Amino acid sequence: MSLPRQPGIPHPRLPLPKGQPENLAAFQQWLSDAIPMVSALGISEMTRQGDSLAWQLALEPNLNDKGTGFGGALTAQTTLQGWCWVTLWLRERGVARDVVVAELASVFWHR
Repeated sequence: MSLPRQPGIPHPRLPLPKGQPENLAAFQQWLSDAIPMVSALGISEMTRQGDSLAWQLALEPNLNDKGTGFGGALTAQTTLQGWCWVTLWLRERGVARDVVVAELASVFWHR
Protein backbone atom coordinates (compact mmCIF):
# COMPACT_ATOMS: atom_id res chain seq x y z
CA MET A 1 0.00 0.00 0.00
CA SER A 2 1.44 3.33 -1.04
CA LEU A 3 1.40 6.15 1.48
CA PRO A 4 1.03 9.72 0.21
CA ARG A 5 4.39 11.47 0.41
CA GLN A 6 4.95 15.03 1.61
CA PRO A 7 8.15 17.11 1.56
CA GLY A 8 10.01 17.08 4.87
CA ILE A 9 8.26 13.96 6.16
CA PRO A 10 10.47 10.84 6.16
CA HIS A 11 8.99 7.59 4.88
CA PRO A 12 8.72 4.87 7.55
CA ARG A 13 11.67 2.48 7.56
CA LEU A 14 11.30 -1.10 6.48
CA PRO A 15 11.81 -3.45 9.47
CA LEU A 16 15.22 -5.17 9.52
CA PRO A 17 15.22 -8.76 8.22
CA LYS A 18 16.40 -10.09 11.65
CA GLY A 19 19.04 -12.59 10.56
CA GLN A 20 17.14 -13.78 7.50
CA PRO A 21 17.91 -12.99 3.86
CA GLU A 22 16.29 -9.78 2.67
CA ASN A 23 13.02 -10.25 0.80
CA LEU A 24 14.03 -8.28 -2.30
CA ALA A 25 10.47 -8.09 -3.66
CA ALA A 26 9.29 -6.51 -0.38
CA PHE A 27 12.34 -4.20 -0.38
CA GLN A 28 11.61 -3.14 -3.98
CA GLN A 29 7.96 -2.42 -3.10
CA TRP A 30 9.06 -0.39 -0.05
CA LEU A 31 11.56 1.46 -2.27
CA SER A 32 8.83 2.36 -4.78
CA ASP A 33 6.64 3.64 -1.94
CA ALA A 34 9.49 5.54 -0.28
CA ILE A 35 10.88 7.14 -3.47
CA PRO A 36 8.00 7.88 -5.90
CA MET A 37 10.21 8.19 -9.02
CA VAL A 38 11.45 4.59 -8.62
CA SER A 39 8.30 3.26 -10.26
CA ALA A 40 9.13 5.20 -13.43
CA LEU A 41 12.70 3.85 -13.76
CA GLY A 42 11.72 0.50 -15.27
CA ILE A 43 13.17 -1.73 -12.53
CA SER A 44 11.41 -5.07 -12.93
CA GLU A 45 13.48 -7.29 -10.62
CA MET A 46 16.34 -7.16 -8.11
CA THR A 47 18.56 -10.18 -7.48
CA ARG A 48 21.52 -10.82 -5.18
CA GLN A 49 24.44 -13.14 -5.83
CA GLY A 50 27.06 -12.92 -3.12
CA ASP A 51 28.08 -9.29 -2.83
CA SER A 52 26.47 -8.34 -6.16
CA LEU A 53 23.13 -6.62 -6.64
CA ALA A 54 21.66 -6.94 -10.13
CA TRP A 55 18.58 -5.31 -11.63
CA GLN A 56 16.47 -6.18 -14.62
CA LEU A 57 15.74 -2.84 -16.26
CA ALA A 58 13.40 -1.86 -19.06
CA LEU A 59 14.98 0.59 -21.49
CA GLU A 60 11.69 1.81 -22.98
CA PRO A 61 10.64 4.08 -20.06
CA ASN A 62 14.11 5.65 -20.14
CA LEU A 63 14.50 6.43 -23.84
CA ASN A 64 15.67 9.82 -25.04
CA ASP A 65 14.85 11.62 -28.29
CA LYS A 66 17.58 9.64 -30.10
CA GLY A 67 16.15 6.25 -29.13
CA THR A 68 18.92 5.48 -26.63
CA GLY A 69 19.01 5.57 -22.84
CA PHE A 70 18.40 9.04 -21.37
CA GLY A 71 21.50 9.97 -19.35
CA GLY A 72 19.49 11.42 -16.47
CA ALA A 73 17.46 8.24 -16.07
CA LEU A 74 20.54 6.02 -16.34
CA THR A 75 22.31 8.18 -13.75
CA ALA A 76 19.31 7.92 -11.43
CA GLN A 77 19.28 4.12 -11.85
CA THR A 78 22.98 3.69 -11.09
CA THR A 79 22.89 6.11 -8.16
CA LEU A 80 19.86 4.32 -6.73
CA GLN A 81 21.49 0.92 -7.22
CA GLY A 82 24.57 2.06 -5.27
CA TRP A 83 22.33 3.42 -2.52
CA CYS A 84 20.40 0.11 -2.43
CA TRP A 85 23.59 -1.96 -2.27
CA VAL A 86 24.88 -0.02 0.76
CA THR A 87 21.45 -0.04 2.41
CA LEU A 88 21.01 -3.80 1.89
CA TRP A 89 24.59 -4.48 3.07
CA LEU A 90 23.87 -2.62 6.33
CA ARG A 91 20.44 -4.23 6.76
CA GLU A 92 21.76 -7.78 6.41
CA ARG A 93 24.14 -6.96 9.27
CA GLY A 94 21.27 -5.72 11.44
CA VAL A 95 22.24 -2.06 11.13
CA ALA A 96 19.45 0.51 10.59
CA ARG A 97 21.08 3.68 9.26
CA ASP A 98 20.13 6.48 6.92
CA VAL A 99 22.18 6.24 3.73
CA VAL A 100 22.50 9.54 1.85
CA VAL A 101 24.03 10.26 -1.56
CA ALA A 102 26.00 13.39 -0.78
CA GLU A 103 28.02 13.92 -3.95
CA LEU A 104 28.08 12.69 -7.53
CA ALA A 105 30.89 12.99 -10.02
CA SER A 106 30.00 14.84 -13.21
CA VAL A 107 30.87 13.50 -16.64
CA PHE A 108 30.71 15.70 -19.74
CA TRP A 109 31.14 14.79 -23.39
CA HIS A 110 32.75 17.32 -25.75
CA ARG A 111 33.05 17.05 -29.51
